[in-house]
Amino acid sequence: MDEAAFKILELEDAFEGPECVLGKSIADLVTYIDPPGALRKEIRRRKHVHAHEWNFKTLKGTEKWLMEDSYLVQDPETGEDVIQVITRDITSNKRAEQALHASERRFRETLESVQMLAVQFDAEGLITFCNDYLLRLTGWTREDLLGRHWLDRFIPKGLRERLEQDFYAEGMTIEDMPAHYENPILTHSGACLQVLWSNTILRNDAGQPVGLTCLGQDITEERRTREALRHSEERYREILESIQEGYYEVDLEGNFTFFNDALCRICGYSEEEMHGLNYRHLYADESTVQRVYEAYNRVFRTGESVQVFDCEPLRKDGAKALLEVSISPMPGPDGKTHGFRGIVRDVSEHREAERALRDSEERYRELFENANDIVYTHDLEGNLTSLNKAGERISGYSREEALKLNVMDIIAPEYRDLASKMVARKVANGGEDVTRYELEILGKEGRRIPIEVSTRVIRRGGQAVGIQGIARDITERKRGEEKRSQLEAQIRHTQKLEGLGVLAGGIAHDFNNLLVGILGNAGLALMKMPPRTPARSYVEKIEETAQRAAVLTNQMLAYSGKGAFVVQPLDLSRLAQDMGHLLSAAISKKAVLKYNCASGLPLIEGDAAQLQQVVMNLITNASDALGDDPGVITLSTMVVNATRSYLSETYLDDDLDEGFYVSLEVSDTGCGMDAETQARMFDPFYSTKFAGRGLGLAAVLGIVRGHRGAVKVYSEPGHGTMFKVLFPAAQCGEKRSEVERISDEYALLDEWRASGLVLVADDEESVRAVARETLTERGFTVLTAEDGREAVEVFAKHAGDIVAVLLDLTMPVMSGEQTFDEMQKIRPEVPIILTSGYTEQDAVERFSGKEPAAFIQKPYPPRELVKVFQNVLNAKD
Repeated sequence: MDEAAFKILELEDAFEGPECVLGKSIADLVTYIDPPGALRKEIRRRKHVHAHEWNFKTLKGTEKWLMEDSYLVQDPETGEDVIQVITRDITSNKRAEQALHASERRFRETLESVQMLAVQFDAEGLITFCNDYLLRLTGWTREDLLGRHWLDRFIPKGLRERLEQDFYAEGMTIEDMPAHYENPILTHSGACLQVLWSNTILRNDAGQPVGLTCLGQDITEERRTREALRHSEERYREILESIQEGYYEVDLEGNFTFFNDALCRICGYSEEEMHGLNYRHLYADESTVQRVYEAYNRVFRTGESVQVFDCEPLRKDGAKALLEVSISPMPGPDGKTHGFRGIVRDVSEHREAERALRDSEERYRELFENANDIVYTHDLEGNLTSLNKAGERISGYSREEALKLNVMDIIAPEYRDLASKMVARKVANGGEDVTRYELEILGKEGRRIPIEVSTRVIRRGGQAVGIQGIARDITERKRGEEKRSQLEAQIRHTQKLEGLGVLAGGIAHDFNNLLVGILGNAGLALMKMPPRTPARSYVEKIEETAQRAAVLTNQMLAYSGKGAFVVQPLDLSRLAQDMGHLLSAAISKKAVLKYNCASGLPLIEGDAAQLQQVVMNLITNASDALGDDPGVITLSTMVVNATRSYLSETYLDDDLDEGFYVSLEVSDTGCGMDAETQARMFDPFYSTKFAGRGLGLAAVLGIVRGHRGAVKVYSEPGHGTMFKVLFPAAQCGEKRSEVERISDEYALLDEWRASGLVLVADDEESVRAVARETLTERGFTVLTAEDGREAVEVFAKHAGDIVAVLLDLTMPVMSGEQTFDEMQKIRPEVPIILTSGYTEQDAVERFSGKEPAAFIQKPYPPRELVKVFQNVLNAKD
């Protein structure tokens, strides 16, 4: 070790000189910071290691750095391999380097901490540093940027070419870079950010420029805002010049400071004339000036805008204009109101059009509300949008209720498909023409209302937006058509019967002439024949057969209405009861014959034998209807007050007079008749049985015709049949008081009215409809149910309001007996009236131990139903 090395290692205090450390290990002389083991191996392997740096601490504790060149050589004295080291002390260099690194670290930490883009590049323009903020904002990574030229990475292509020309072709250097400049830079995604840069030149110790530090502020949004503001101002100016409304700005004195061309046009002044013009100059009367001043003053005091007010300024040419004016405060930089701005609209023509439209709408509204037909509109989805008073009256819905409904909600189900197709077809075809068709709607209470509908498409801007319709209630027309159809059918049937009657009468007349000869000659022959002659029995058989033929001809005469009647006053009840033995013998053994004959009936004028024939034929027909099944036949007599409407529904209504008739009624619980059978039931020799019984019902019809009476038939398949024969009551003195009594009774019944909620439960829609109409006419509100379970649910819901129930004995889901029991549990005091096609006796047997309020047998006329309700409710009161 030489003297220089001895001093570098600071061994003076521990040893006297270099010779004293010979034989010592270097580890005894210093404290290693970097252990030399790996270095020694490298020296032995390579024989030479150049410029190796290592640091250590001296025995005094000083940290030092050395740079060494190490050689593996042989000791000339011993011949052993030793390491020869030439060393240089680089401690001062290292300390300067560390200070520089610390300074650079602090500088870069500062650049990392600022919310600005920071980038450094050398004199060649290669990027040497970029902060995290720049990386986050641009999406680049350090690997993408470090060592790359700043023009290649950051500058868009078009600008890059210009900068390359400026910097390199013109010989510019870093020192020529401006301290501040603005340019776009590229992000990793290819988008551009607008950046405002501040540049600082980096210099070496000699003061020469070696790089550039750039700090940038992202002003992209600020630039966009400025551009948007500029475009907005341009659009604002374009809009002001293009709109038809006038725009103005005035100072606090009311002088115009800014306005558009439209305002000049509205007021009739040129642009030069409007500048500095005061608003007061535009109004002729002081009251208008004062009103406008007060509006400006209110805006100034409150800071709130006046949206619209009307005024009538004078144009320059002296003409008046009706204007709508708005006023808004115009704040200055200090936030205080420095003037006013607003919009001016010339509404002269518009107000005139509004006035004309109001007049037109008023006329339309009067037509709309006062029309007798339903007038309505709905949108393309079918939602009702308007309904007139006639629509409310006819449908039963209030306007508020109707406007919550879809038109399909009130159209009867079977017509909904038709209505949908008609609307779709009209919209598809452009349908300006009016389309008419018929359908039925459902009123609020469920009543079916036939209407004739006329519709057209409502259009706005050429597009279909809805349907307007006019609907006429054609209930009366339909009723008239139905009555006309019934009358025509009745006339055809009457003509048919009359034709058959003429034929039957002619045949009977001629045949009777022949029978006279047969019976007369047979009688003469029998008078001259000995009693025991073998041929006598044959002649007697001829006479018997001829007599039977005579009975048939009498029936034919009766059918034709030309029979020979022995007319006398008769009590119809007594006549029927006196035939009891004969009638019992004529019916099936399984049939029960029940009498319900009224006493004290008015007498009728009639032929007893012919009327007995009527009774016998009707009873026989009822027995045939029962067949081999057990059943009940009921024979009743009563007085009927027949109206014109009632008589029009009977057979043989040859303009019979209204009034009181004595009625013979025969009903059965048999199979009933369908419409086809009823159409032919009075045809001669027609029968649904295997073997017919001659003229039968045809004879009944003829006899009744001869007595100036009528026949009414009620029948439904499976519900039995009732024949009601009407005979005019005779005006006999001794019976006049009875007629008057019955007349008074019916008059009271016709006048009877009631109120309250009634439940009608029956599985037949036609029965429910008749009962509902009958009871509604008398003042009741009627609820209906089509099966037992529904009846119990409706009864439970309205039990507190229901005053009586009409309950069918036989219904689906829940029988009449079960329904009766459930209703009794809910509210036993409500009277329940039973009805059935079975007899009252059968109903009583099925309701053993229970007490319904009353019973009415089907079929029943409306008057009988009213009478039962009257009796039940009067008894309850």
